[in-house]
Amino acid sequence: MNLNKQIQGYVWIIIMALASFLGPLVWASESQPASFDLSSKELMKHQSDGVVVIDIRRKEEWLDTGILNGAKTITAFTKAGSLHPDFQMKLASVVPNSDTPFVLYCRSGRRSGILRDALEKNLGFTKAMHLSDGILGWKKEGKALVAFTP
Repeated sequence: MNLNKQIQGYVWIIIMALASFLGPLVWASESQPASFDLSSKELMKHQSDGVVVIDIRRKEEWLDTGILNGAKTITAFTKAGSLHPDFQMKLASVVPNSDTPFVLYCRSGRRSGILRDALEKNLGFTKAMHLSDGILGWKKEGKALVAFTP
């Protein structure tokens, strides 16, 4: 790996880690466009159109509740709250460029909302969306989940 790419990788990790810790403070007063903040019905429409859906929770969470059918599983944050070291590489494997539409979801919508905002503001992902009520809202509405198998 050349030095430039390595430095870019470290800068990206630092930006994402800061966003995960400072996100609620920085973006609390900003309103998010409705088109990026999806209901379960909107997520289902996007998924039927072939948009990639990514569960950003951790493995133990996937095992506990299951996942949305067809969702990619990419852990975004460690238990300590920092950006997972493999996140950038794994995201790039399913989202090839910043104009590719995709939907993130987590437990309640908080982490996926923060990450969605950071990806747009810091890295130019213009078509990133997130499930506003997370998997808790999905389950509350009685929507189906599938078992996670490692």
